[in-house]
Amino acid sequence: MSEPQQKYRITAHYAEPSLDYLSVIGAGDAVADSEGVAAEVSCQAPATIYNRCGKRIVEVAIVVLLLPVAVVLIAACALLIKILSPGRVFYRQERVGYGGKPFGLLKLRTMIPDAENTTGPVWAAEDDCRVTGLGRLLRRTRLDELPQLFQVLTGHMALIGPRPERPQFVRQFAQDLPFYLTRLSVRPGITGWAQVNLHYDSCPRDVSEKLRYDLYYIRHLSLRLDLEILRRTVGVVVRGSGVW
Repeated sequence: MSEPQQKYRITAHYAEPSLDYLSVIGAGDAVADSEGVAAEVSCQAPATIYNRCGKRIVEVAIVVLLLPVAVVLIAACALLIKILSPGRVFYRQERVGYGGKPFGLLKLRTMIPDAENTTGPVWAAEDDCRVTGLGRLLRRTRLDELPQLFQVLTGHMALIGPRPERPQFVRQFAQDLPFYLTRLSVRPGITGWAQVNLHYDSCPRDVSEKLRYDLYYIRHLSLRLDLEILRRTVGVVVRGSGVW
């Protein structure tokens, strides 16, 4: 039986006047104590015009410009997947998005069919036998992420932001890592500050390190930082770095 869908949302509590913090709904106790309240608030994105509306306008414009090329690449990759591997071309996986609302992350399939039926959600690993030969190439070039451009248009994702995580891992990380749920205060992204600086998560220590980068991004969110991330993303894709 599948696990009931849970929603993680940001709710306001007031330990002191005008100070709020994040808590986990259905996943445990608050992730910030009275000592951590000020730090939590300080990690929120600056209330600038860019963050309120400019970011969305800029990202949608970029995605619209990229779509003609992206559609051709998606079609070519989909054809290769269909020829070289049995099963579906696209893969939809539940992730936790903005404000804690679950959504289906769309990717081109890079693993064998039903790869996690027996194991359940597991960490990415080097030389993962579940990943197909073509899948390794798609991951290294990030082509498997191209369908998410359409999810930027629908509002489920941003072009730039913290990568969305699966509900099972969100519950675990929210218990273990203070301020982890701060990541849910902005739309999840296709690329992000952590993604252009670090590799895939392979252990809890990696998640903790990426959280530091995600919190930095949220606190310093700006057009200048977003443009720097886009510049570095091009380099990551060209070099094929940051993935197994």
